[in-house]
Amino acid sequence: MSTSSTTPSSGYRKGIRERIMDCISSQDTNNDAHQMLADEDTDNRESDTSFLRELTRTPLSKVWNQYRHKKWGQDPSLPPLEELESQLIQMVPSYCASFRTGKNSMIDCLFVPLFPVQRARLEVAIQRGMISRKSLHFRFNRQIDSVSSNLLDYLTNVDLFDHLAVSCEVVENGEWRTVATARTIREIDNPEWAEWAAIVADPYHCNTIGSCLLYYLSVAYNAGVRMLYAVVNPANAPVIHWMRKLGAKVQMRQGVRNVWCFPLPIPESWVANETVRGEIERSCKGENSIPESVKQHIKENIQSMRDL
Repeated sequence: MSTSSTTPSSGYRKGIRERIMDCISSQDTNNDAHQMLADEDTDNRESDTSFLRELTRTPLSKVWNQYRHKKWGQDPSLPPLEELESQLIQMVPSYCASFRTGKNSMIDCLFVPLFPVQRARLEVAIQRGMISRKSLHFRFNRQIDSVSSNLLDYLTNVDLFDHLAVSCEVVENGEWRTVATARTIREIDNPEWAEWAAIVADPYHCNTIGSCLLYYLSVAYNAGVRMLYAVVNPANAPVIHWMRKLGAKVQMRQGVRNVWCFPLPIPESWVANETVRGEIERSCKGENSIPESVKQHIKENIQSMRDL
């Protein structure tokens, strides 16, 4: 749907985005969650902005990263995994949005922060052909026939801070499916700037899911991000239309031309439906309330990470 793919200029320090692009180029499958955490820790140690960024970390991101470092980093100084899991079960629902939206047809959507448990659902969506080669091309700005295991790991095990990601889930034939994702990846050395990307499964195009996801990404504003940018394929007419509607400016960034940049926050008028907009805004702040049945689904998701 949207795309974010650039090649860093000489001297640019490799960060989360560059490691993701390395996965696409090499299809390397030798990485693991422990190494990803080590890379993130190195990024923070070497960054002059780490202290200022930490001041804006959300309570959810703090607990989630303790969970990650306990489970995959095996840090003995952190609370027991069961205690962290219980905190996540209590906190995550307030960062979710449950609403109905659509143009061609109305769809019941659940926006939820992206966790590793959703990796399998994304893989299924790709294997079932719900995300076409054209959509993958628009997303990664290059021809790509499949998504490697290593890339899926990077895209679904994120810190929900420098790498913020959200998914859209729907119920199909009685089962929850992940049908869209969106993310921002902040520049470590320039934390007011972040690259954004989104992809929506083809059967769900043109139903406002993508524009709602982009509005959710405004949560990055609360973490100090002031500008979002992406390299957009010229053939991706819907996203080009978005960029013009947002007053985005085309700039050269990191040695790459045709980078569309726009400021945060996104105007309220971006989501015309007041009910939907309110759901998204409250969830961005961790202040939302969702139905008990949806809370149960989220609880089961978090508990299932025990087996990952």
